[in-house]
Amino acid sequence: MTEFPPPSEPSQESVATTEPGWYFDGSHQRWWDGTTWGPVQANSDDSTFATLSHLGAVLGGFILPLVMYLISKDGRRPETRYHAREALNFQLTYMVVYFPAVVGYLFLVFSTAGSSSSDPSDGFFIGFGAFMLFVLVASILAIVFGVKGAIRANRGERYRYPICIRFVKG
Repeated sequence: MTEFPPPSEPSQESVATTEPGWYFDGSHQRWWDGTTWGPVQANSDDSTFATLSHLGAVLGGFILPLVMYLISKDGRRPETRYHAREALNFQLTYMVVYFPAVVGYLFLVFSTAGSSSSDPSDGFFIGFGAFMLFVLVASILAIVFGVKGAIRANRGERYRYPICIRFVKG
């Protein structure tokens, strides 16, 4: 596979020297038959990587979309880059919401532990119940949105998360 495409208007000399095959035309792999460009090659790797990037909620949080985003920088996998950016933004949004909830939970538990109420464990159980409800809802949403994004990416469609802060652009 050659990096540089044959000329768009081949001369008689270049037709004889440029062999038929798959060439990168700047954005896609295309078939060159020696005289004209053929169809664009279906890139199954792009679809697979795009699908995997959405499964970060299940397979590793923000690390998986970040890796997919970084390996797709060269422009050969535009769909992987798009989907990895979307998944990365969602995972970062999830972290921004999740960590303050953890801090709030710990604050509630420790602030009520030394209080003079009749039962100091009341604050723990209220905080634990509220925190677990929040974590359950947030985790279910993260998994549902991630699976929905993976299904759309596998179909070749673009997906934008409905609840997301766009930290990473471009």
